[in-house]
Amino acid sequence: MNILIVGSGLYGSICAYELGRQGHTCKVIEKRAHIGGNVFTRYEEAADCHEHVYGAHIFHTNSEKIWNYIRQFADFNHYVNRVKVAHGDALYSFPINLLTLYQVFGTRTPEAARERLAAELVANDNPANMEEFC
Repeated sequence: MNILIVGSGLYGSICAYELGRQGHTCKVIEKRAHIGGNVFTRYEEAADCHEHVYGAHIFHTNSEKIWNYIRQFADFNHYVNRVKVAHGDALYSFPINLLTLYQVFGTRTPEAARERLAAELVANDNPANMEEFC
C-alpha cells in the first residue's frame, strides 16, 4: 500500500519507519528544509556543539518498553530540566511545586501549603484577564 505522511517530526518519521517495516511504501513530505520536526538539532562545527533550533528536547517516559524502543533511533543523555524563575533578588523553582511554596511561604508539607494558599486566596468572581483569574 502507498501511504503519504505529512510531516517528518517524531510521529511522522516513526510512523513511516514502522509502516515501511510492514511492507508499505511511504512518502514523507515536509515543509521545512530538514527532517525531525521540532526536535531537529543542528551541529555547529565551529563551536563544537549542538544547537537545539526549536528549543530543548526532553523525552519523558516511565515505560521501559517505550524507552528501549526509542533508544534505537538516538543516544540520550541524562539531562534533567531544572527551570528557575528570578523575581526580585530571589530564585524560585518552576513550575510551581512544593519546593516553590517552601521558598515563598516556608511551608514544608502539602497540607501546610494548601492552608497557606487558601489563606492567600483573593476571591474574584468576574476576572477581567488571566492575571486576575490566576
